[in-house]
Amino acid sequence: MSRFWRLDKAALVVMAAMAMLVVIVGCGSDPTPTPKPAATATPTPLPKPKIVLAGLNWTSAAVQNEIATAVLASGYGYEVDAIAGGTVPLMEALTKGDVNVNLELWLPNQQAAYSKAEAKGVTQILGDTITTGAWQSSFIIPKYVADANPWLTSVEDLKDPRATELFATKLSKGKVGIVTCIPGWECEQVNAKQVAGYGLNDYVELINPGSYAALNGEILGAYEKKEPIVHYYWGPEALPGKLAAEYGGYVFLEEPEYTVECFDYLATVEKPEDAEKACAYPLAKVHSVVNKEQITAANAPEAVAFLKAYNWTGEEIEAMLAHGAANDLKADEIAKWVMTNDTFAKWKTWVEPAIATKVLAALEG
Repeated sequence: MSRFWRLDKAALVVMAAMAMLVVIVGCGSDPTPTPKPAATATPTPLPKPKIVLAGLNWTSAAVQNEIATAVLASGYGYEVDAIAGGTVPLMEALTKGDVNVNLELWLPNQQAAYSKAEAKGVTQILGDTITTGAWQSSFIIPKYVADANPWLTSVEDLKDPRATELFATKLSKGKVGIVTCIPGWECEQVNAKQVAGYGLNDYVELINPGSYAALNGEILGAYEKKEPIVHYYWGPEALPGKLAAEYGGYVFLEEPEYTVECFDYLATVEKPEDAEKACAYPLAKVHSVVNKEQITAANAPEAVAFLKAYNWTGEEIEAMLAHGAANDLKADEIAKWVMTNDTFAKWKTWVEPAIATKVLAALEG
C-alpha cells in the first residue's frame, strides 16, 4: 500500500470525525440563549378601609352592629365606627359615603329611600341579616281593647264615632289618636300615606312620639294602665314579646292586603296627603347593604365574606332582645351575651376558627 494512500485514509478519518462533531453540536445544543422568565411582582395589599356602620336607632339594629363590630374590629383588625340616625338620613349618608355599611335595610318598607340611593349606582346588597323577615303595622290595639269592643276589627272602623270616643287624646284634635312612627324613619311617611289612602284624614290624627324611647314609653304606659291606644310597631323587637307575655298581647286591625303594585305606588307619592290608595305593610326582607365604592372584595375581602355569611332568624333576634330587656342590658352587653352563649354559636361558622378565638378573647378580656 503506498504512502499516499495511507495519508488519504488518515485525512478521511479526520474529516469524518469533524462531520460527526458538527452533527452532534447541531442536534444537541441551541446557540441561542434561553430567556429567563421575568420575576413576578407580589401585589401590594390594598389598605383596609374604615368601616362606618349605620347607627340605626332601634334595638335589633344596635345589637347587630355590636356583633359585627366585635368580629370586624377584634377579629380582622378593621377600624370601625358608627353614625347614629334614622333610616332616611342614614340612607342618604350611605349614598354619599359618610356611612358604608347598613345591617338592617328593610325592603320594600324602605323602598322610597333606597331607590334614591340605588339610582346613584353606589349600593350593593350582600345578604339577609334577618332571614325570616320583619313585620310592621300602623294599626295595633291591645287585646283587652279588642275584646271589649268586638265591633272594632278593621281600619274602616276607625271612622266610627265610637272609635273617636275611645281613642281621642289631648293631642289628637278631637280625632282618633295614633301613636305613629319615629321621626326620620321611612315609616313616618308610609304611615301618613296609609291614613290618607284609607280615607282616614278626617278621622285620625298621627301623634309623633319624638323618639324610640318615648314611643316605647307611651305604648307600655297605656298597656300597664289598660288604657285604649292605637299605635305603630314592628318586630322582631323586645316590646311586642313583653306585651304578649305580660299584658295579654295585641291585635292588628285589618287592612287591604299588601301588593307590589300598591307599595310601588306609595313609593312614588311625594306628599302623604296625596295618597289615593294604600295597603298593609308586607313582611319585609332585612338585608345588609354596603357602599360598593368603599367596601369591596378587593380592599375588604374578610369583611365582605363575613357580611355575606351573616344571618339570624327572627326567633333568634327576639330571644336576644328579650334577654336584654329582662336584664336591662345595653346593646354591647347583649352582643357579648350572644357571642359567648352556645345557643348562638353559629356566628363562629361565619369566620375562620382562629378569628373566632380572637374575638372571644377580646370579649372576655
